[in-house]
Amino acid sequence: MSLSFFKYDMVPVMLVASMGVTTTIWNAFAGLQWVAPESSTMILALWVACAMAIFLSKLTSFERLAEFATYVMLFSLYGMIALQLTYLTATTDLPLQDRLFAAADASLGLDWHTWTLTAFAHPFAIKVLVPVYESPPFQTLVLTGVLALCGPRGRNREFFTSMLLACFATTIISIAVPAFGPSEIFGIPGGWHAVLTELRSGDYRVPMPYIGIISFPSFHASMAVLFTAAVRGNRYLFVPTFCLNAILLIATVVIGYHYFVDVLAGVTIAFAALYCAQAIYSSPLTSSRLEESLIELGGP
Repeated sequence: MSLSFFKYDMVPVMLVASMGVTTTIWNAFAGLQWVAPESSTMILALWVACAMAIFLSKLTSFERLAEFATYVMLFSLYGMIALQLTYLTATTDLPLQDRLFAAADASLGLDWHTWTLTAFAHPFAIKVLVPVYESPPFQTLVLTGVLALCGPRGRNREFFTSMLLACFATTIISIAVPAFGPSEIFGIPGGWHAVLTELRSGDYRVPMPYIGIISFPSFHASMAVLFTAAVRGNRYLFVPTFCLNAILLIATVVIGYHYFVDVLAGVTIAFAALYCAQAIYSSPLTSSRLEESLIELGGP
């Protein structure tokens, strides 16, 4: 019997489980509540994907479908957990660093206000930038399927692990240097302003919605790099994915209301996360332990 991907990819499963345990324990002390309809839908999707992954992993001829279901489950679960973790880190209420980031942009000769006003003066540009900025969930689903069905073995594992490491790094750094984003400097209300203010004040007695609240570093910028890296070597997908995510980097500044240095930091984190993920799975020690675990699980 050949090896199923569900058994083979236990490291990502354990990473998500560790993040989930950490978030659950922290939230037990913080007492945050979450909007029920959204979380209920996510939980239902997770159960369906988990059931499919477990069922398909038992069928030798459906290994690649099992991999797809497994990573749909893992990406969905990690997304919900990671967002809750960012909310918890915001409750630390350390001093805001918006002026620091605005000064950093200025030192690079970059003006967020001028850049954004120019973009919004061209309606067609905004019609392109908005859906591109909102594309990460769609890109994640499509790339996970492509990598599972016809990608090199282990690429989904690398893709997911690098995403999780980038997300974790972004969250940890944001604790030390929190910010509202350039909209705060220019007096433009952002959709996350009320949520972030509530978290920082410690007055969060009502259920919280799911919304991105981290300014520095930009996780959208990290995702843009990692989406492109996931399809390296694919002559059909690399160029369109590269172009799409180059636009995503622009949209992150304009539509995501991020400082330019947010994007630069996010890109840097992505390359570091990818390097670490590759190092984890290329390590002889890690490979040896994986093989031992697989044998125990009934692999060849």
